[in-house]
Amino acid sequence: MRIAFVTGKFPQLSQTFILQQITGLIDLGADVEIFASPVVDTVMHRAFQHYDLGAKTHYRPEIPPAGLGRWRRMLAHLRGHSRRAQFDTLRALNKCGASRLEISPLPGYFLPQLIDAGPFDVIHCHFGDYGRYASALRRLGYDTKVITTFHGYGANVYPRQQGADSYRSMFRWGDLFTVNSQFLKRRLIELGCPAERIRVLPMGVDLSSFEYREPTHEPGEPVRLVSVARLVPAKGLSYAIRAVRELVDRGFDVVYRIAGGGELEAELQALIDELDLGGRVELLGPKTHDEVRELYADSDIFVLPSVRTARGDEETQGVVVQEAHATGLPVVVTDIGGISEGMIHGETGYVCTSRDATALADALAKLIEREQDWRKMSRRARALVEGRYDLQKLNRALLALYEEAISSA
Repeated sequence: MRIAFVTGKFPQLSQTFILQQITGLIDLGADVEIFASPVVDTVMHRAFQHYDLGAKTHYRPEIPPAGLGRWRRMLAHLRGHSRRAQFDTLRALNKCGASRLEISPLPGYFLPQLIDAGPFDVIHCHFGDYGRYASALRRLGYDTKVITTFHGYGANVYPRQQGADSYRSMFRWGDLFTVNSQFLKRRLIELGCPAERIRVLPMGVDLSSFEYREPTHEPGEPVRLVSVARLVPAKGLSYAIRAVRELVDRGFDVVYRIAGGGELEAELQALIDELDLGGRVELLGPKTHDEVRELYADSDIFVLPSVRTARGDEETQGVVVQEAHATGLPVVVTDIGGISEGMIHGETGYVCTSRDATALADALAKLIEREQDWRKMSRRARALVEGRYDLQKLNRALLALYEEAISSA
């Protein structure tokens, strides 16, 4: 089976789930090629090199800001491809939007490579906007099945920015759509996606990479809190930092480490200094997959204090919760999006109100005071991930989904 994976910047540390799907499909015997934008990461995924994915990846040119420059570069890119790719790409320019009057150069950056490298049995697009471009090929009569995986941005932010009808053509011509939670399924139906073509397929966790361990907190040592998250507004990390201040003021001995990089680093560090938490809260910066696993193993409680932002960002799964659960960590998460679907309130951790540092501190205090139950919660957390988020099982389910699409009329 030949599969084209279409995504944004690749590989990104914050999107390990895409890399794991690709390598999992290769392990299952699929012939995978990747179509993406280049990314310069200071830390490279080990699997990217091990599977020699650089040789399987087609990088498209950088897209200039809106204007004539965007059209010029697209046309220059198009000239380097076959006549068929040129002709069909130009035909597709008005077949990706809500109406035939909407003409965009963007498909010209994506489709020529797909056409010339094909044919593919399946084109799998991660993120809704790429699905718009690929589904135009179906509209032109191409046999290739198009499957689009939605994430939070594509369902929550993109339609607000581009209009509620942005996906009308894709929902008509796309074959199947996958989402990682029931929350996201409901959101897609609200946007007009036919419910019968939506499949709930969570992002999985490689259980062989996350070794389970029972709680190891030593009496007299501080309780070790941890978050693995980009330093961006949607992660709500300022509320967790303020919650640590409240816990310390209540007499709890805690330390808090945050792994990840992003635009809010200086702002969060200033908050740490302002609250006099320099000895208790530490920003660790970006970490490799191996370093994240070590961090989980050296922690007691995982925290994901995500919020819904003004522009609509909202967590739809929060796969880091499943990673933490796989290692045996109980969690405290907020009540937005689909995060709570990936844990069991009261059994593997607690859900609290978002944007409320006191509520977060209360939930953490309650979990800390239940230290005698950590072992039971830890085992329940691992069992939950083994049952619902095993990457190997989910990759086989994805392959079965491709076969379902191919066999359908």
